[in-house]
Amino acid sequence: MPTRYKLFLPVIGKQPIAPNQRGVAAIYSQRPETCAELQMLNVGWAHDWSANPLICPGIESIAMAWCDVPESVGGTTDIILGFNEPNLGNQCNKTFDQTAILWHDLDSKYPDKKLVSPVPYSGDWYGGNPPLVGTAWLREWQAAYQARYGTQPRIDGVQVHCYYLWASQC
Repeated sequence: MPTRYKLFLPVIGKQPIAPNQRGVAAIYSQRPETCAELQMLNVGWAHDWSANPLICPGIESIAMAWCDVPESVGGTTDIILGFNEPNLGNQCNKTFDQTAILWHDLDSKYPDKKLVSPVPYSGDWYGGNPPLVGTAWLREWQAAYQARYGTQPRIDGVQVHCYYLWASQC
C-alpha cells in the first residue's frame, strides 16, 4: 500500500518554478523510504514541523520551532521557521506577549540562524469567530514585541498560512 502524506504546498506565482525553489511541508515519518518518496516529488526543500527534521540527500531540510524554543535544531539550512499558528487554540495558542517573549528567547539562543516569522493562521474554515489572522496578527505581535523590548523583532523572512479558496483573499 502506498504511503499517504498530508501535503501543504506554498502558493506560487504564474512563472515557472525551478526545482530548488519548490518545497513541501509534510507530516512524514523518519523511515528509510521517506527520502525516496520526497525525491520523487522533485522538491528542493522540505519541513515537517519539527526542530530536527529528517535529512534527505539533495533536499534542504528546514527546522521549525513549533511552539517553543527548542534545545537544539537540526536540518541542513541556517533557517528556523517560527511558531505554528499561535493564533489558534488547537495549534501553538499563544498571546502576542507570550509569542514576543518566545521570539526574543529564540533570537537570543540562535543569533546565527535566519528566523522566519511565526506563521499565523488565515482562512475561513475555522468556524465560529475566527481569530485575528495573517498580516494583521503579525503587526499586533510586532507591536507587543516593540512594547516589551523597545525594538522590532528580528525577522529574516515572513510566512503566513492561507486556507482561503483564492490566493487573492490572503
